[in-house]
Amino acid sequence: MSYRYLRVNTKGHLVSYPASGNIDISETGGHVLHPGMDINYIYNNPIFDLGPGSPIIGNVLYQLQNESNIIVEGTSYTVFPYKGVFTPISTTTGLLPKTQDISYKKGLGLVKEICHAVYGNDYLETRLVSSKIIY
Repeated sequence: MSYRYLRVNTKGHLVSYPASGNIDISETGGHVLHPGMDINYIYNNPIFDLGPGSPIIGNVLYQLQNESNIIVEGTSYTVFPYKGVFTPISTTTGLLPKTQDISYKKGLGLVKEICHAVYGNDYLETRLVSSKIIY
């Protein structure tokens, strides 16, 4: 089991930190899970074939999309999808462009995430199936 610490920084970005050891929590640290409303935030993530140290097979460019409505488990949510587009490098054969869509709703959390596998047609979908907000 692994744990992580989530927080919203002063830029409105939802960031993640590993919850182990002495971690320096700062306004510039952590991994951005969703940029909130920051339409100018762009993240480029190189993808390695078998992990760090192995050859790069492509890049995923993440950028916030326009507001949209999605339906999950029969409920409509207004979200700002954070979309990642995987582009294989030109020397890699047999790989096609793929996408990752991450949709959070402010005040609620993750509503839906779809992540396509780089190899093959598999994908992982995570979605909200119920919620209860306690004040």
